[in-house]
Amino acid sequence: MSLTLLEVFSGKSERKRTNKNNRLRGKAWERRIAETVGGKRNLDKSRPHTDVENAFSVYEIKSTQSTTPKWLEGATTQLKLAAAESDKTAGGARCG
Repeated sequence: MSLTLLEVFSGKSERKRTNKNNRLRGKAWERRIAETVGGKRNLDKSRPHTDVENAFSVYEIKSTQSTTPKWLEGATTQLKLAAAESDKTAGGARCG
């Protein structure tokens, strides 16, 4: 599929590819962590803040290339929401 000049110069195709790669990298880390903690990835989006859970804990997984303080604050907030909506303890946030 060829790109139009507008697509080439706007950078939208590059952004789509970057976003897709980021999602794939994040899902791969979720699978790894789920296996490590003896849990499973949350594919049920009725609890949107839970990435991985086992029988006792929920985990928020972040795969990032940005500085730690920025993503850690967001991960911690999301982890608290996940624990509250699942009635489980917060297992922690992990970075890949």
